[in-house]
Amino acid sequence: MAIDAKPFVKWAGGKSKLSSTILDFSSTKLDFDDFDTYMEPFVGGGGMFFAVANQHNFKKKIISDNNLQLINTYKVIKENVNGLITELDKIQNEFNALPSMDDKKEYYLFLRATFNKHLLSDNLVKQSSLLIALNKLGFNGLYRVNGKGEFNVPFGQKKTANLYSKNNLHNVNHILQTTEIYHLDFRDTIEFVDEKTLVYIDSPYRPLPGTQAFKYQKSDFDDNDQIELAEYCQEINHRNGSFILSNSDPIQKDPNDFFFDDLYKDFDIARIDARRSIGATASRRGVVSEILVIGQ
Repeated sequence: MAIDAKPFVKWAGGKSKLSSTILDFSSTKLDFDDFDTYMEPFVGGGGMFFAVANQHNFKKKIISDNNLQLINTYKVIKENVNGLITELDKIQNEFNALPSMDDKKEYYLFLRATFNKHLLSDNLVKQSSLLIALNKLGFNGLYRVNGKGEFNVPFGQKKTANLYSKNNLHNVNHILQTTEIYHLDFRDTIEFVDEKTLVYIDSPYRPLPGTQAFKYQKSDFDDNDQIELAEYCQEINHRNGSFILSNSDPIQKDPNDFFFDDLYKDFDIARIDARRSIGATASRRGVVSEILVIGQ
């Protein structure tokens, strides 16, 4: 029986809406049945991961991310989904019982302070419930941190908390039972790659001119990291693995910016339209062009 799992958090740059377009195009270049292992070194909210896992039965699935709080949440859903649901119910009931928006905002700020205070807490179930609650109640579904690594998204003026779908969390739990979960820098995941591995790469996007990148971690993902990511893709190719990579398309802002065209000149490059519903400002939402690189 097919499992229809979906992301349990909103994530900037998430691929839920774009996954079918990416998969349809990629299937013209790659046969997913040729691979034993599917890996994502930047899993984020899992929009692409769940779309792939719902449709294909790989012998091995591997997800990783450099965001420790997010990876811990995946592990909690895998290992203790019922405990997480209990914590989410507690937060949801307390929030919904509050009489005014001022009270709800104060409660949200309390949750945020608690999350930041216990970033290294051993109570991963509690910490994971806070991450999901803040994601659902914060402004526009952002996950953003300041220079100290503290979550700093303001309250989203939500009147009612609807933090999770019990059915979806159990579906996610089901898929994660056959998934290896790691907190690794993308460079370290290369050791999992062989000729039977397909890697989907959705790194932090290179900001377009006049915009700023979302800050998921204290350190930025700059052009040097993008260059190292291209070298990582070359190494996948040297190991006879295959990859699909998404990123921003600088040409839509500057027709002379061939940054990615030059980096990935050895591979197939396509451009697709992507509708973005998450962004810090309205000008960053809407239909934009993205690149899709396929290495086989």
